[in-house]
Amino acid sequence: MNIKAKEQVLKINKGEVPQGYKKTKLGIIPEDWSLKNLGSLGEFKKGKGISIKDTIETGLPAMMYGDIYVKYNTQFNNVDFRINQNTAQNSTKVNKGDLLFTGSGETAIEIGKCITYQGEEPIYIGGDIIGLTPEKNDSLFLAYQQNSYEQIKQKARFGQGHSVVHIYTHHIKSLIIALPPLLEQQKIAEILSTCDTVIKLKEKLIEQKKLQKKYLMQALLDPKSPNFRQLAGFNGEWKEVKLGDISEITTGKLDANAMNENGSYKFFTCAKESYLINKYAFDTEALLVSGNGANVGYVHHYKGKFNAYQRTYVIDKFKQNIMLIKYMLDKFLKARIYKEKSEGNIPYIRLDTLSKMKIKLPLAIEQKSIVDVLSTADQEINFLEKELEQQKLKKKALMQLLLTGKVRVNVS
Repeated sequence: MNIKAKEQVLKINKGEVPQGYKKTKLGIIPEDWSLKNLGSLGEFKKGKGISIKDTIETGLPAMMYGDIYVKYNTQFNNVDFRINQNTAQNSTKVNKGDLLFTGSGETAIEIGKCITYQGEEPIYIGGDIIGLTPEKNDSLFLAYQQNSYEQIKQKARFGQGHSVVHIYTHHIKSLIIALPPLLEQQKIAEILSTCDTVIKLKEKLIEQKKLQKKYLMQALLDPKSPNFRQLAGFNGEWKEVKLGDISEITTGKLDANAMNENGSYKFFTCAKESYLINKYAFDTEALLVSGNGANVGYVHHYKGKFNAYQRTYVIDKFKQNIMLIKYMLDKFLKARIYKEKSEGNIPYIRLDTLSKMKIKLPLAIEQKSIVDVLSTADQEINFLEKELEQQKLKKKALMQLLLTGKVRVNVS
C-alpha cells in the first residue's frame, strides 16, 4: 500500500471524508459505490430437510448446512453427499454461482455464514440453508462480503434462540451492503480468491507433514508396529512403567472463567488454546492434559509460571524424558480414554486414567534420539502453521480494506 493510500485509510478511520468518498449509514464509502438491501439482488430459496439417512453412494448431489462450517470456505466445486430422485423432488435445487447461507449456529456470530457454489451440476440443499441467486453482481464477491466483520455484526443482531441460534430469510434480505461496480467486484474477488488458494495449499502441506509425523510416531513409539525401532544402533530392552510412578499428577483449582486478557501468566483450560491470568499456582516444566470437553486428552507442554483449570491435569517432576512422555500421551491416551468410557457417556479423564496408564520406555539415550526426530517434525509443522497464520491475517486485512472501499483496486 503506497503512502497516498495509507493517508486515505487513516482519514477514513478518523471519520474524515476524502475526495471521491461519501458518508453513509454503513460508514464512508467511495462515491461510485451504492447501498443496497441484499433482498434486492436476486431470488431467495429455502432449503428443505435432507438427513444423513436420505443419503446414498450414487445419485444427485446434495449438501446439508453443517458442510458450510466443516468443509468449505468461500467457494466450493463439489459435494460429498448424494440423494435419490424422490428425495430431490422434495428438496430445493441451486446452481453454479448461487450463494448459500447457514440458517443456524451455536452462537450468534456463526449464523449466516456464506459460501458460493462453483460446480457445474445443480445441487440440492437441506434445511437450515438459505440460497440466493444473485443477478448482475459477482457471487464470489458477495460471499466474501457476507463473511466480513461488518456483515457478521449485522447478522448477529438477528440471532434468535438459546441452545441453537437461528436467522431467517427475511433477516438476510434486510441486510444492507455496499456494492462497488461489477468490474471492481470481480477484481476484489480475484485477489481474495488468490489468498484462499495460498491458504489451502499451505493447509494441504501441513496435513501432509502431520501425516508423516503420525507414521514416524507409529514406527518409533509402538512396539506392535511392523516398522518399529527404525533408529539404528539401539538394542536395549523397553521397560513397562506406570505414568504415576515416574511423575506427579495434580489438577488446577480454578474455574474456566478465571482468565484475564491482561494477565501476565499462561492459563490452561480444556481448550487447545491457552489463555492469560494474573496469578500463578505452578512454576515448573509440565504436561497439561485436558480432562474433559471436546478436546479431552489434548496435551500441552509448558515450562515456567502458569495456572490451570480444575479439570486440567498437571503432570510434572518426571523421572524420564518429558517430551518422550508427551509423544506417548499424544499417541496412546485417546484410545485409553475411549476404552474406559461407558457407552453413551461423554468421555472424560479420571486421575487413575493417567496414574495407572502403562507405557513402555527405552533407555535414556534412545529416548533422546526419538525426541530429536519427532521434535524436528514438530518444528517443521510449527513453522508452516505460523506461515499459515500470517496468510490468514493478510487475507483478513485485505478484506477489511477492499470490501469497505478504503483501498481501491485497479480494474483497467
